[in-house]
Amino acid sequence: MDRIDMATQLVLITASPADSWVQQISDMASKGVVELAILAPEQVAPGLTGPDFDVALVDASSMTVMKEIVAALRARSAAKIIVVTVVRSWQEAREAFRAGADDYRLKSFDSGELRRLIEPAR
Repeated sequence: MDRIDMATQLVLITASPADSWVQQISDMASKGVVELAILAPEQVAPGLTGPDFDVALVDASSMTVMKEIVAALRARSAAKIIVVTVVRSWQEAREAFRAGADDYRLKSFDSGELRRLIEPAR
């Protein structure tokens, strides 16, 4: 199957919206694979409302407030939260999991891997 369930709402939090990885996810959205909302880190804070989501990708690359973002997302949803980064660090992974992330991964540019990554938890 080439498409994920159309009900899949993906929210991507990134400080680098022009990143080629973000563009790849945007391309998936334009093909109808997911419905996508891209937010800057400052748009996600405790108490702020935002789009509903099934899966949240938090791009920790060049972001200093990753654990606060994950905690704010977890406070408003039990949905799947995945932290992605270009440089893996056990300290950052520990912070992500303690804040409520479900997964911590290196960024992948493989379209099949991206699709599997953003499938909602069943």
